[in-house]
Amino acid sequence: MVTRSPPPDLTSASQEEEAERRLEALREILSGADQRRLDELARRIQERQLRADDVADVLPEAFVREFDRSPARLTEAVRKPIEHTLREAVRNDPRPIADAIFPIIGPAIRRYITASVRSLAESLSRTIERGLSPRRQLAWRLKAWRSGVSFGAYVLQRTFVYRVEHVYLIQAGSGLLVAEAHHDESPSMDGDAISGMLAALQSFVLDSFELGDDRRLETAQLGDFTLWAIHGPHALLACAIRGVPGNDLRTRLASSLDSIHLRFARELEGFDGTQTVPPAVDEELDACLYLRRADEDTADGKRRIGWPVWVALIVLAALTVRWLVSDINQRMAMERLTEQLATTPGVVATDVVRDRKVLSVHGLRDPLAPTVAELAAAAEVGGLEVIDETEPYQSLEPGLVLQRLSRALDQPSSVELRLDGSVLRVAGVADSEWVDMMDQLVLVSPAIDEVDTSRLRVSDETLLETVRRLLSPPSKVTLGVSDAVLEVGGIAPLAWAREAVTRGPQIAGLREVDISAVRVAEVIEAASLVERIGDAQIYFARGSADYREGGAGAVATAAQDLRRLLRLAEELSRPIAIVSVGHTDGLGSSDENRTLREARAARVRTDLVAAGVPAAAVAVRDAGDATTEDEDLRKAEIRVEMDLSPYQVTPAP
Repeated sequence: MVTRSPPPDLTSASQEEEAERRLEALREILSGADQRRLDELARRIQERQLRADDVADVLPEAFVREFDRSPARLTEAVRKPIEHTLREAVRNDPRPIADAIFPIIGPAIRRYITASVRSLAESLSRTIERGLSPRRQLAWRLKAWRSGVSFGAYVLQRTFVYRVEHVYLIQAGSGLLVAEAHHDESPSMDGDAISGMLAALQSFVLDSFELGDDRRLETAQLGDFTLWAIHGPHALLACAIRGVPGNDLRTRLASSLDSIHLRFARELEGFDGTQTVPPAVDEELDACLYLRRADEDTADGKRRIGWPVWVALIVLAALTVRWLVSDINQRMAMERLTEQLATTPGVVATDVVRDRKVLSVHGLRDPLAPTVAELAAAAEVGGLEVIDETEPYQSLEPGLVLQRLSRALDQPSSVELRLDGSVLRVAGVADSEWVDMMDQLVLVSPAIDEVDTSRLRVSDETLLETVRRLLSPPSKVTLGVSDAVLEVGGIAPLAWAREAVTRGPQIAGLREVDISAVRVAEVIEAASLVERIGDAQIYFARGSADYREGGAGAVATAAQDLRRLLRLAEELSRPIAIVSVGHTDGLGSSDENRTLREARAARVRTDLVAAGVPAAAVAVRDAGDATTEDEDLRKAEIRVEMDLSPYQVTPAP
């Protein structure tokens, strides 16, 4: 036996879901905003980047407030981290620190160098003021040139004594002072300070100017002393020299340092400041205290060169310099001319030959191109003579091709020629003869394969003369041509207007015929006839369909006008309606008057037909009862209805 379980209570489940949904909505209303804010705070606490951004926003203000409250405590708090950071930065890469302090050290060094140069200039001035004869000045300048030094340095060498006042032997790696020597009368100087200054100055220069490790400080200026640093593998000699040392002194000092390294290399390499320096090192340093006097410059027994020889040498040097300057100027002028020839269209210079002061130009030149003399003047060749030995030819340069065509074709000023590749494009206006000539042009230039005259047209004046000759306009017609458009005005017969519309566009040079301002003569005549026919009044006798005096003549005149009007309507293809309308006065009965009106209208129609008006073209109409007894109402009239709007002229079929 199978038992079935009862079906689930779907209604109860849906009610629970609905209750849960409403509870969730109530919870969102009561605490939804607070929960979102708590979630946002939790996210900002958990994410490091957001915390860093929050701290960065308040950190500057916190520093300012702490400094206002307790400057000493803030200074002590940041001192150690800053010192540690600077120490590590200098250890890792001293260049940024050197760049930072360069604005302080740089001006001090420049001021010191300026003072040294000023002192040197004053010494040189005092030397010159002591009196150098012109002969000695010339001799010393030549010797300075031969020695490879400046004149001022040579004067100092000739007039001053230089002496090595102090010598310091410094270990290369550590900068420790190994030994020192100085003259007895020279003031004592702190050797450790000198060695430390040299090491610091060399590090500063290398870091500031980013020099390689193989570049070392060799010369410095300290007051009246020149400091020389002679470098070796394990040690360097720092020499304080008073005066201007000669070039041979550095060689001698380097030899002394080599001797010290040869004898004491091991001691120098392992020196740490605690060892005793061997006495032989002091002896070597004492030997470096060189002294040189001014009178040592002149070697005994050396033969002097007499002044005539010097004068001859100077004259020869001046002539040589003059020749060199002249030759350089001529070469530069030749280069300018060559460049001018190479960049000028229509000139092909195959060779430019210089023979002393004569330049010969060989090659080809188009007769329309600038002459060689003009190009030489533009190149500013100066006193050189330029000879033109070029041969004539016809260049294919676009500018010259157009210039040649312009002359050959007698180009009008209103016409533009343009070369587009191998296509000659002609644009503008000209007389008909010139336009016909261009249409029949036979190409004679190898640079042109095609002639495009699509934008060339005959001038408006020439076109107007041609139109007058071909169309023979009536006297009341006005003609004008503007930008190749024929503008027609005035009164013209329909046949002529159609001929103008038909033949006008066929006239060479005309782009369009504008006949919108023309009034067709037939339309004007038809309007006049309609008005005249409408004004005609045909009167009858009382109670009769017989004309009064003049009535028959009025009908005959109207018939003639109607025949002409019908022909005009046919020519203009305009519909026309002609109605004979009968009238009566107010006397008599209505039936009698109606019969009389119809009789009067029929009488007029019959006479019009008899006079040649087609019967199908004329209708009759009763004008209706009149309310007055005016005898002027005893009449008939002819009414014409016709389209008299401006006629749109079309070409003749």
